[in-house]
Amino acid sequence: MVFESASDRGAAALVALRWGDRAWADELMGRLRAPLLDALATAPMLPPTLVRAAVAGEDAEALAALGRNQTPTPAAALAIATLGSPALGVRLYLAEFPFGSDVLGRFGPATQPEPVGDRARAQARRTEIRRAVANALPLRGAVLAAADPADPRWRRPGGLVERVLETRADDRLIPTLRGPFPELIGHALRVLGVDLPRPVLLDAARRLLESDGESFDAFVRAAGMHADFGHADLAGRWHEAAATALPVNDATFADHLLLLGLRHLDKRVPRGECKYTDDQDEDWNADFAVYALHAFAKVTADVPLWDLVRAEHARRPFTGPGLAALTRRPDCPADLAAQAYAEEPYRVLSLAPRVPLAWITALRSDRSSGMVVGPALSRGLAEGRFDPAEVLATVSPAVDVFAHLPLDAPGVREAVTGLAARLGASPGPWEAIIQERAWLFGTARQLVDSALTGRMPEHHPVTFARTPHAANRAEAVFQTLFACAGPEAQDALIPSLPERHLELLCMPGVVTEAVRAEILARRGSAAAVAMATFAAGLSPAETAALLDRDEPEVNTLLYARAPLTLEQRVRLTSGTDRHGRPRAVPVSEQVAAWGGRHTSPAEHHDRVAAARQSGHPLVLRHFPWRLAGRTAGPQLAMLVRLWEYGGPDDVRELLGCATTPRCGHPACPWPAGTQAVVRRALAAGPAAGLDLLRRAAEEAVRPEVLIAELRVANPRVEHPVHPGPLPWPEILRAQAERSFDADVISFLLAKPDCPAEFYRAALRSPAVFQARAPATWVAQGLARGVITVLDVAGACTPAALAFRAVTTHARQSRHFLRTPQARELIRRVRTRLDNPDAWVVAVHLLPDFPGTLLELVDIAAASGSSEPRRRP
Repeated sequence: MVFESASDRGAAALVALRWGDRAWADELMGRLRAPLLDALATAPMLPPTLVRAAVAGEDAEALAALGRNQTPTPAAALAIATLGSPALGVRLYLAEFPFGSDVLGRFGPATQPEPVGDRARAQARRTEIRRAVANALPLRGAVLAAADPADPRWRRPGGLVERVLETRADDRLIPTLRGPFPELIGHALRVLGVDLPRPVLLDAARRLLESDGESFDAFVRAAGMHADFGHADLAGRWHEAAATALPVNDATFADHLLLLGLRHLDKRVPRGECKYTDDQDEDWNADFAVYALHAFAKVTADVPLWDLVRAEHARRPFTGPGLAALTRRPDCPADLAAQAYAEEPYRVLSLAPRVPLAWITALRSDRSSGMVVGPALSRGLAEGRFDPAEVLATVSPAVDVFAHLPLDAPGVREAVTGLAARLGASPGPWEAIIQERAWLFGTARQLVDSALTGRMPEHHPVTFARTPHAANRAEAVFQTLFACAGPEAQDALIPSLPERHLELLCMPGVVTEAVRAEILARRGSAAAVAMATFAAGLSPAETAALLDRDEPEVNTLLYARAPLTLEQRVRLTSGTDRHGRPRAVPVSEQVAAWGGRHTSPAEHHDRVAAARQSGHPLVLRHFPWRLAGRTAGPQLAMLVRLWEYGGPDDVRELLGCATTPRCGHPACPWPAGTQAVVRRALAAGPAAGLDLLRRAAEEAVRPEVLIAELRVANPRVEHPVHPGPLPWPEILRAQAERSFDADVISFLLAKPDCPAEFYRAALRSPAVFQARAPATWVAQGLARGVITVLDVAGACTPAALAFRAVTTHARQSRHFLRTPQARELIRRVRTRLDNPDAWVVAVHLLPDFPGTLLELVDIAAASGSSEPRRRP
């Protein structure tokens, strides 16, 4: 076995620094320099002692290694930033992604599936931007807070000051307003001053005046040279205003700067001297604007926020998207919200949590209006701010209004019920809606009027557009009206509804279970097919009622879409009717050919078991041979059931299909032993052959037979299930005598009833090692608590593999140090490795040591100093 020695030694050296005595830190860092340099460049979590020593000692090699580290956590990056290293400060401050933010997924929530669709991808991108900017701002602030302006290395060519003076990007300039470098404060004021809120501007000007009067005078001259600087009232009194400016604390500074981001949402506004020098700056400004758009809605500052917004709006009006973004807060003043709606109606309806109904009815239709008005309408009704009767009388088109009605909101169902009552129980008006002969683009009230009278009204302004991909514009209208109609109207309509509209009523959540039962009773097979089409939303009682109809088409839909039990799947695959007679109901090719479907592991388990127990020739001909079972027991049990239901001819035909090449592919024969048993049974005759086959099946499940077959390697066979319990005591004894193969161990460990003893026995087998890393089941066992880190350290070999498993588990577990097993392992290691010599020996032995981790600790302790150093 080949291990990555440098990586193992580096990780072990970090453990030595963490678990060893602090008084030994300097000695360990000196004697383990090579592995620690590797750890500085690669480890995701670095001990603060090591980082401080690397920076304080100005070790060029250590700093270079630390600068190559691409995987620290954001917290570690902040810790490194506070050390005040000019060399690392440049990299931390100017990184395209903040130090460590590109690997947040490794330490945060599990990685989500790839978003599907343009809108989902755009939302994912905005989320990524907000996370990156949220980490960038405090990180850059920490770099500047720790910087010593008297240190010339910050200002040398290629240093932080020179590099930041070359940029005009918001994200990189905002932290400099509170930094120690006057030239950077002046540069940020010249670039951002036109958009800075007045308190922030004066606070930064005060800092500049106090740190460097010449830089302040240069800024004042630059501001006076540009008529569009935006603070004309300060001309001639900059010194007085800066000297008397009130300090702004960090929280208020961060909140106020969000207004700068909102201004930069509108890229149409010219910025005078403050033009972008390259596309990268524009991208960074867009990123900060996206961050500000979402952070502004969550501001909880104690300062009077809207007084500042009004003052800034009077000084230099917010425009376009920036003005619309103010409405994200529910407490946005009405006059500002009205101005935003007049300028950006679509954005306001999309962003504002509350809008008046008049804004919805006043909006004219275009291709995108439905995407923003529909959710705004639903929110208003759900929160009780809109009168449902007024919505049905004023908002159009009705096809989209009905699609967005929250029927559970107060008064909504009652208002729709009133409209449905006007349609009555006569099929005529309902057919007018179904066949789109009603005025679908008017209001809901106009739609009902036109359905009753047959006359179309005069053109009515359309509030928002129909969803382009809707196949039938009247379907949502019909669903909602029928669901709210009275029992008399529903009873009268059920017999004459088209099949498509039966499907609409059988969709989950449209009508009650009682109404679906009435539809099933009165429409029979058509209703059953409609209900089975949406079987995932049916109750267990409804599923059972559909199964009792014994209709092949319904069974096919249920098998594909319903959450069936194993017994129900066996019933479908065997063709058993409601009276318990096998093969009484035809089994379709779709049910038999289920193997190509993508299903969950639990459903796959049930489908395999159902096919094995079906005893149906069609199902077994389609059954993938690789799933027939690794041992002869499941294979013979399948054939016994087939013989019981269909006789020897079915078994003979299946055996011929399994041993004959099909479609140009070579045959996948049953194992030779199984074939021999079947041929002897067929030769013995119908009655005697079935008895022989049954005895063979019983013999095959004996523990010694099962274990012998498990040892026969056959990588082409899959075994997701095994009928009945396994003989675990015998399996444990067999594992102790000679380890099973890796795939067999994985199969046994996947069994729900696998005992912890077998997990611990498997740790001593070669199966614990896969592709130079611990097998997946090791991490799963640690996470589930079936095995502990003590089990891994005491049983798993080689030691490097156990070390990786333990350290990976420690990194991924939030409460690792709180577990008794982890504390016991640390106590044992510290007790044995009680001097630096023992730690150094352990680190160097780790990559190539063939024994367990605890054995390595014992040998390292024995090889260390004979005079143990007393721990202080």
